[in-house]
Amino acid sequence: MARTLDILGCRVESAVNGEQALRRIDREAFDMVITDNRMPILGGLELVRELRARRFAGRIVVVSGALGPDEETAYRALGVDGIAIKPVSVSDLGTLIAPGIARGA
Repeated sequence: MARTLDILGCRVESAVNGEQALRRIDREAFDMVITDNRMPILGGLELVRELRARRFAGRIVVVSGALGPDEETAYRALGVDGIAIKPVSVSDLGTLIAPGIARGA
């Protein structure tokens, strides 16, 4: 996914789990967070809850291969900006993230 996002004009920073993502977000400003639902240590729902508690101003998008109806409802209640089920095409990913990226910047 990082390569696809790079093709779409995004600067990508990766994290192996939600805890690592939060540490990076504490040190650096991000316009968008794209998270999976199932991650070790701190899962996607917990990450999104924490981002909301910290008043993260950027967009939050969930791209996951495993997302049940209750989880999707929880993400929507947290106000995520988009949800997609893997596999996601380059075109669909571009449409999903388009409002959050500035091309040519």
